[in-house]
Amino acid sequence: MPKAYLDWGNWNAICDVCGFRFKASELKQDWKGLRVCQQDYELRHPQDFIRVRGDNPAVPWTRPEGEDIFVAPACYLWDQSCYTGLAVTGCAQVGWQKFTSVELYNLKFPPLPA
Repeated sequence: MPKAYLDWGNWNAICDVCGFRFKASELKQDWKGLRVCQQDYELRHPQDFIRVRGDNPAVPWTRPEGEDIFVAPACYLWDQSCYTGLAVTGCAQVGWQKFTSVELYNLKFPPLPA
């Protein structure tokens, strides 16, 4: 039957997807609200209806963080020297040279027994 024919109470309409002309009674409304022909009609995917339970990311119990306790580093004899490689930041004292650098090094790293 040709697309342009007289049908009382029916009118010509355009498919929203393909753009071809159909009678209004031949078009169906899809799940997106578009009026489409039989070839362009599609059902809504079943996965769209799945509802998941909300996740509860909270932990069962908590306690406040303890107060920070700072322990000062122990300053050894060689740490107080002003020699490069032996002094430690915060322990070194300017002008403190009771031992030579070799003596301090031997105190920190004793020589291996022969």
